[in-house]
Amino acid sequence: MLHYGGFSGNAVHFIQELFLENHLPIQNIYKMKMPENFTLFTTVPAFYIKKALGKKNKEVQKIARSIENNNQSIKKKNIFYFLDKTHQENSVKWNTFAQGFNVSDDCDGCGYCEKICSAQNIMIKDGVPVFDDHCVACLACYHRCPKTAIHYGEKTKNKDRYKNPNVNFSKMK
Repeated sequence: MLHYGGFSGNAVHFIQELFLENHLPIQNIYKMKMPENFTLFTTVPAFYIKKALGKKNKEVQKIARSIENNNQSIKKKNIFYFLDKTHQENSVKWNTFAQGFNVSDDCDGCGYCEKICSAQNIMIKDGVPVFDDHCVACLACYHRCPKTAIHYGEKTKNKDRYKNPNVNFSKMK
């Protein structure tokens, strides 16, 4: 399941290529638009989040039926294939993304950011998160920090964080 915010680009194609390169079987790649979470420079209004999440249960049920029926469907490249070269060129710079993160004095060293980081890019050292060089810019640490202590430069100090209202994050700690 691929979920994305504003723009999925050719992510389905890249996932398919990754599976094929690693000789992994693949039958389906489903994608679902979710509220935008790359919110370092803008805040997503609550009404938009509510609207975006409104029909997701029906979409999930439709995907589940497709899986149960063993439907096979992998989409070909979409019309944004012309961005593939730009994507590849930019991907070599992604590891530098974490250099923009900083932590305020509000951080209590709980380690939640380390635990939630899917790229294993964060380690707690001396009670504070230290960011390595393999960040994938998912922003999970930024959005889920219980103290909102993780910032990206100065621009995010007073920004809202995105938290799906249908997920109980306290159970994840």
